[in-house]
Amino acid sequence: MSSTNGGSDALSLEARARVEVFIPLREDDLGYQAVSQWVAEEFAFRRGGSTTTTSFLGLCASPTTGTLARDHVQIVFTDILVDLDDIDARNELVAELPLLRMDLEGTLHEEEEIWVTLSPIGIVRR
Repeated sequence: MSSTNGGSDALSLEARARVEVFIPLREDDLGYQAVSQWVAEEFAFRRGGSTTTTSFLGLCASPTTGTLARDHVQIVFTDILVDLDDIDARNELVAELPLLRMDLEGTLHEEEEIWVTLSPIGIVRR
């Protein structure tokens, strides 16, 4: 996709995929910090870069007690130069994600669920 701004500058949209890993933060457990660092380094070496967010507060309402559980999470993500509309490229990427999730579940075994998400994004380029 491309467009112009007053006819002078052509812009294009570069298709990419974003993989995000939501890692719970446990200040009393150095293993969680090591996992965050491992994911960030793995993304950097295998995919060319990564970003690690600061802590986010998540809230979850208990369906049985009506109370709120507070959980701090950190998100580590990477943007991959792949068009998710390309079926073969998408399938190759999707096949890798369960392996990452299994590694995380094996390390963070006390967690109910580890989120690994995949979404299409577009980077605006000149």
